[in-house]
Amino acid sequence: METVNKQNNKSPWAMMLLFLVGGTIIASLMGSLVVLICGSSERTVVFIFFAILMLSGAVAITVKSDNEIIAMLLAYPLFITGFVLLFAPKFHASPMIFIVEFLVAICAFLCSKTHTIGRILLFYALVLIPIIGFSFVDFRHTWDGENYFVIIFSFVIALIYMGIYGATIKPDIFKDYAPIARHLKTLRFSTALISTGLIFSTVQIWIVFSIVLAAISMAVASVLLQKYVKGPKFYVGWFMALLCCAATAVYPPMAFAFLGILLAYTMFDYVGLAIFAIAFVRAVSVFYYDLDMLLIHKSYLLMASGAVFLLMFFIIKRLTKNEQN
Repeated sequence: METVNKQNNKSPWAMMLLFLVGGTIIASLMGSLVVLICGSSERTVVFIFFAILMLSGAVAITVKSDNEIIAMLLAYPLFITGFVLLFAPKFHASPMIFIVEFLVAICAFLCSKTHTIGRILLFYALVLIPIIGFSFVDFRHTWDGENYFVIIFSFVIALIYMGIYGATIKPDIFKDYAPIARHLKTLRFSTALISTGLIFSTVQIWIVFSIVLAAISMAVASVLLQKYVKGPKFYVGWFMALLCCAATAVYPPMAFAFLGILLAYTMFDYVGLAIFAIAFVRAVSVFYYDLDMLLIHKSYLLMASGAVFLLMFFIIKRLTKNEQN
C-alpha cells in the first residue's frame, strides 16, 4: 500500500491549526450559500443532493491527493458541509442519517491518503457509534426501559472503547490494518475521550458495574507491577493497587478513570493519561460534592485526595525508575 503523508507534505502543527480554522470558516460560508440557494425547508431533496455532491468531491480529493494544505482548505470544508446538510429538516436526528454518515466516514477514512483528514474522519466515526444508539431513544418521552437502555448502552460502549484503547498497547495487533495502524495515536485519543464522556452518564448504575471495573483495574495493576517492580517492592505496590481499586469501587466513574490511568501508564500514553486523570479528578469532585458535609471540608478533602494522588504517582515513578536503573 502506498505510504501516505510523505515528509515533504507535512506542515507544522501551528499552520495546520490555521488551516483548520480557515477550513471551518469556508465550510460555514459554503453551508450558508447552500441554505440561501435551497431557501424553503421543504426542499429536502436539494439538501440531500448538495450533501452527496460535496461528500463525493471531498472523498475524490482525499483519494487522489495527499497534500495536507489542499485537503484542509478543500476536502475538510466539503466534508463538514456535506455531513451537516444531511441533517435536512425532515431527517433531523434520524438513526438512518447517522448510520449513513458513519458508513461514509469509515469508507472515506479507509480511502483517504491525507493523514490529517484521516484522523478527523476516524474521530468522527467513533463519535457516531454511541450517537447511533442514542438516536433510537426519544429523550422527550423517556420511560424506565429506555433510561436503562441508555445507561447500559453507554457502559457497554465505554467498556468496548476502553478495550480498544488497551489493545493499542501491542501495535502488532493492527499491523494487518494499515489505515488504523497509521492512526494509533488518534485511536487512543478518541477512545479515551469518548469513553470518559460516556461513563459519566452511568452514575446511577448498580455498584456491580464499578466492582467489575475495579477487578479489571486490579488485573492491569498486577501486570504493570510484575513488568516494572521486583522484590519486596512488588508486594507493597500490589497492596497499594488493591487499596486504590477497592476505593474506586465506591463510585463508577472513579473506577473507570482509574482503569484508564493504569492502561495509559502501561503504554506511556501521556495524552491518554491526562484525559483519564482529568476524568478521575472530576469523578472525585462530584463524589465529594454529594457528601453531606460543609463545603470548606469538601475542599480540604479534595485537596488532600489530589495530594495523595500526586504522591502515589511520584512513588510509582520512582519505583519504576530505580528498577530500570
